[in-house]
Amino acid sequence: MSKKIVKKDDSCRVIARQEKQKELLIEQLRRIPIIQISCEKLNIARSTLYRWRDEDKEFEQKITEALNKGRMIVNDMAESKLLAAIQSGNMTAIIYWLKHNHKNYRERKPKFEAEDIEPINLIIEQYNPDKFRDCKTGSHYLFRQENDDQPRKLIRSSQEEIDDDDDYEDD
Repeated sequence: MSKKIVKKDDSCRVIARQEKQKELLIEQLRRIPIIQISCEKLNIARSTLYRWRDEDKEFEQKITEALNKGRMIVNDMAESKLLAAIQSGNMTAIIYWLKHNHKNYRERKPKFEAEDIEPINLIIEQYNPDKFRDCKTGSHYLFRQENDDQPRKLIRSSQEEIDDDDDYEDD
């Protein structure tokens, strides 16, 4: 046999082994939809799975489908455990089920009329050193409410809030 044929046979074996590993991985993900655990069970590095996924779009689609099926199975198991807890009288399980499955037990959000809520509008002005002479240099911003000439807070670039009275000095 020539060397080219041997190399070709070896690469075919590698490809066949990878395809078998991919199929086993997909089956494992259908049973347990956790990539780390599935890879560990098959002795495949997660980076290998991600490389295969990036190289093969069909494999990526199969992984997505397997993970979704696996999640559905886990959801069914969790729901059956929840129902068993409800049957055994577990009040936490009962409350959880009712809050999420019965409209009378859902937490209600308060309803506000539009005219009950007053919007707060803030205008941000660049710091004027003439107004605040004793402040240190830097990016300072002055916050005040709209239609109000009274400054509220002076925010320094270090994001600390300072009351206006502390930094303002009358001459």
